[in-house]
Formats: sequence, structure tokens, C-alpha cells
Amino acid sequence: MNMDMQQMSEQSFFELIRDAAQWHLAALLLLPPSASRKCEIQSLLREIQDPALFRIAENWCSDPTTEEYFRIVYPGGQVSLRAVSYLPLVSPGEMLATLEELYDRMGYRNSTEEPPDHLAVLADFYAFLSLRAAYMVANQRQNEFLSFIHLRDDLAVHYLLPVLSSLVEKLQNHQTSSLRATVEWMRDVLHPSACHNLSPPSQVSD
Repeated sequence: MNMDMQQMSEQSFFELIRDAAQWHLAALLLLPPSASRKCEIQSLLREIQDPALFRIAENWCSDPTTEEYFRIVYPGGQVSLRAVSYLPLVSPGEMLATLEELYDRMGYRNSTEEPPDHLAVLADFYAFLSLRAAYMVANQRQNEFLSFIHLRDDLAVHYLLPVLSSLVEKLQNHQTSSLRATVEWMRDVLHPSACHNLSPPSQVSD
């Protein structure tokens, strides 16, 4: 591998590692607050380079109130964080079966108590795919790298972006909420122009 190709490969690797950490953090911010979750979020902060996400997490840690979360989030609140609520053209049973099969095939384990279509689980799966893609970059496996990037982009286009766009509107009355700030951060990162922004697979191999 020549020097230019090596530099491109290293850039893609570190971008993917950064994405994995940031999306795992975003997933945690979408779950009900708890003492253990606060510790995990605080331990992740040193890996976060995005200043907006860093501020959101810091604000969350300063006042992680369970009451506010459940005032907003269904069933106690008015806003659902489940994809089945925003993608009516797909039956809930079919969506859940599809996601469970996909997670199983990719080796992803949902470690939360939330269903597979919950936004936090989808965000964490995005982080997982970023990490798997980084592993493929590090091992010069260009076909697998491309497969994980395509799968990650498909997840963004078909699940995450439609849900996030609808959620931003539903959360418009919660201007100071860390939940709203996290959802807006995710939506902005996943703007369509952000897809396919890593080095082409031909630049990952020698």
C-alpha cells in the first residue's frame, strides 16, 4: 500500500471509531436516566470530539432526571421513540422480525430492555456497524468494509432519518430537553449529504 492509500485508510479508520463512540453515546442519551448510565456516559466523554454532542452529554449528566424523561416519552409522555410509530407502511410485526433477523445475522446484541425498533437500539446498531467497518479497514478487507458502510447507510435512510425528522417536530415544545438536542444532533449528522462520506473501498486496499 502506498503512502497516500495508507493515509486514506487510517483516516477512514479513525473516522469510523469516532462515529462508533459518538453514536453509542447518543444511544445512551435516548434511554431512561440511571446512575449506571450516567457513569457510562461520563466515561465516554473523553472519546467525544464533536463539541455539540459533548455539551449535550454534559448537560444530561448535570441533571439526569427520570421524571422529565417520562413526561416526554411514551407511555408516560406523548412522544414515542419506536420506529413503528413513524413508519406506517410497514407492519410492526414485519419490522420487528426484520430487525431481529438483521441484528442476529450481524452479531449485534441488544443489551437494553427496549424493543429492536427503539431509536436507542437503532442508534447503537449504527455505532456497531461503524465499529465493524473500522475493523474491516484495519484488516484490508475492502468488500466487507463496503458491505458494512452500505448497510449503515441503508439503516440511516430507511429507519433513522424518517424517525428523526418526525421526532424533531414532536419535540418542538421541549426546547431545553437533552432528548430533543440528541435527536437534532443525530438528524443533522445523518443529513443525506453525509452518507457515503468515507474513502471508497478502492482506497482501503492495496
